[in-house]
Order: sequence, then C-alpha cells, then structure tokens
Amino acid sequence: MGDYVFSSMGKDGNAGRICEPRKAMLRANKAAGSEVTVHGLRRTFATVLESLDCPAYPLKALLGHSMKGDVTASHYTQIGVERLRPWLEKYERFMLKLIDGRPEAKEVDTTEN
Repeated sequence: MGDYVFSSMGKDGNAGRICEPRKAMLRANKAAGSEVTVHGLRRTFATVLESLDCPAYPLKALLGHSMKGDVTASHYTQIGVERLRPWLEKYERFMLKLIDGRPEAKEVDTTEN
C-alpha cells in the first residue's frame, strides 16, 4: 500500500498524489465513457454509509463537513480516526460485495438523491 489514498504517477515517473481530482475524473470518464462527478461520488459514499446505519456525527466527519453550528458536535464530541475506521471498513465490505456481484450487497438502494 502506498502513502496516498489516491496515488498517481507524476510526469517525472515518481509516485505522488492526485492534486486535482477533477482532471483525474475527466480522464477516467473519458476512458470509461461515463459522466461521474466528484460530487456524485461523495453523494454515493454518504448514501451508502447512511444506508449501513452510520450515525450522523461519524458521517459528517468522514465527509469532512464542519461541525460548526452544532454545539454538541463542535464542543463536546471528538471523533478519532479509530472510531471512524469501522465505518470505512463496513463501506469497503459493502462495495467489494457489490463489485463481486453478491446479491446481499444489492439490498441497499443507492440510486435515490
């Protein structure tokens, strides 16, 4: 496993990270003949996690949303990475089952919104 979630090979041949996801999405969409957006991927991520019963505070944290305006979340609730990890693992298991075509993964309808 590399140092980055979204790694990329630079023009100089060295491993690095994707700095501008929209450029990577344009290349991927062109290659796949699709019209997926970064926001659409975020929306799908949030929808799947919510359907897997992820509570609101971890979901907000995983999306990088501000806790401002929510006194409990911003002042009293501190969510560490280890508290978020199980939700990402649950998401990963769901997506891998979906990719494998296992019927139990298709129980969650992520097409709404």
